[in-house]
Amino acid sequence: MIKNNIISLIVHMLVSVLIWFTAGFITDLLIKLSVSETITNVIYIVTSILGWFLYYKIGSKLLVSQKNVLKDFLSVSSVLIAALLIWCYCFFFTDGGWAWMILGIYNASNYPISSVLITNEVNLIWVSFIPSILLWISMINRKHQKENFTTNH
Repeated sequence: MIKNNIISLIVHMLVSVLIWFTAGFITDLLIKLSVSETITNVIYIVTSILGWFLYYKIGSKLLVSQKNVLKDFLSVSSVLIAALLIWCYCFFFTDGGWAWMILGIYNASNYPISSVLITNEVNLIWVSFIPSILLWISMINRKHQKENFTTNH
């Protein structure tokens, strides 16, 4: 379980950095091309979906099932727990503003979609669930694929 949590945090950091730089590159390119806001928003959403796909694929390759659905979720919950702690800190102990950048940087993989769909900082909590849920689903699906493979062969 601890190994999965460490892997989950590493995957989260890698995907976040990749999506953050990809979104930055795309933003610069779209500004130079004077692309409309609507097209920019669609591209941001697609960029986030690409990140979500990476969570799923990498999770299905690296994470090991704990033989129980609840234990599986707990084994990837470190990403969510860290995000919730940062969110609580920002919400309860700061006056807002730049303090929310901490959560934005931690959840950089969701920055593109957050910038399009989230209208206030309070709602940032919801995108914090996405990485852990995708890693959990990837682990469950991998387990079921292995079970189906062994039953069919």
